[in-house]
Amino acid sequence: MMKKPEKTSALLRLVGATLILLSFVFVRQRDSSDDVSSFVEARPCEGRVERERFELSEARSLTLETPVQSNHSSSIAETPDGDLSILWYGGTREGAKDVCIYEERIAPEGLTASAPEIVCAPSDLARDLLRSIRKVGNPVVYSQDKRLWTFVVSVSYGGWSGSAINYRYSDDGGRSWSKFRRLRTSPFFNMSALIRTPCVSKTDGGFILPVYCEFLTKYGMTLDFDRNGRMLGRSRIPIEGNDESLQPCVVPVAPEVAFSFSRTPTGKMGTSKTTDAGLSWRAEPRASVENYNASVAALALASGRVLLVANSEADRSRLSLYETSAELLTSEGETPEHWTFLGDLENEPNSEFSYPFFAQTRDGSIYLTYTYKRQTIKLVDLTDCVYGE
Repeated sequence: MMKKPEKTSALLRLVGATLILLSFVFVRQRDSSDDVSSFVEARPCEGRVERERFELSEARSLTLETPVQSNHSSSIAETPDGDLSILWYGGTREGAKDVCIYEERIAPEGLTASAPEIVCAPSDLARDLLRSIRKVGNPVVYSQDKRLWTFVVSVSYGGWSGSAINYRYSDDGGRSWSKFRRLRTSPFFNMSALIRTPCVSKTDGGFILPVYCEFLTKYGMTLDFDRNGRMLGRSRIPIEGNDESLQPCVVPVAPEVAFSFSRTPTGKMGTSKTTDAGLSWRAEPRASVENYNASVAALALASGRVLLVANSEADRSRLSLYETSAELLTSEGETPEHWTFLGDLENEPNSEFSYPFFAQTRDGSIYLTYTYKRQTIKLVDLTDCVYGE
């Protein structure tokens, strides 16, 4: 005889599945009949060639001097004027009332940093949205030609499962901003949508925003936007076994082909593939590289190499760099998917190094940010370890 808690759990899952199906009916899905705009190709590094063997010892790094004790979930993008913008959230602890979104501008030449500034507090969102905002988190910064976007997660009631995604943009490099607006991602109170990983640019000026939901069940999606920031539709990202997944990271490897690597509780990444530039996704076999329930970062190089940063220890004390090739990822034959271990970015017991985020600038330089011991954010310039003269 089924126990009452088991009945309740089964009912909740049934309700959650029904709501998800209905949400896909009410929110328009793009399909193969829509015009397909291809992904923007990876940039070569100007005047430099890739090393056959990456040299992590050549990487420059900078640990940010943050004004609060707990810092997490960074993102990075090149601004229109050539600086690096790093966003993250910080406060006394995750979810605390004093958590705000901070920004630090970095000059790439010497990795010199400006003073960190609060660029979004809960009160800023509350003023623009005319609603109560209890906490903020997971900012994503995105550079779309001369426009700079900021996406921020907010919670009005409950925990992260009751969250929503908000956005604003700047057309003058961040000196002035539009008001925050809320993305409409679901007809059900427009809640339970979060962000974590980079936007992906398209050749028509539009972009894809990977998101994920945590209401009763957990799954990833991509939201498709045109060049003016109008949302055109969304596509769910399934993974093998239809297990729960979070924080999909999308990496294009061909004009209309991309892979998504998602966080799962199993110790292996959920892998999905699109062959129509994100209009639809299908589940692929799990990636062989170990990643223990943590957000990952991936980046494709112009040569066809694909870099991946993942947590190879369950306590997030080890942050490792891997590579494979677009050819191996897309092979439909008997060639197995294969990741090569390149080295550890961090490996220190009883410490946390997590939530990596890649950015490639207009000249092809490669930067990575991640949470450093939950105390601050670390920036690593991987350009010199990937490219030689």
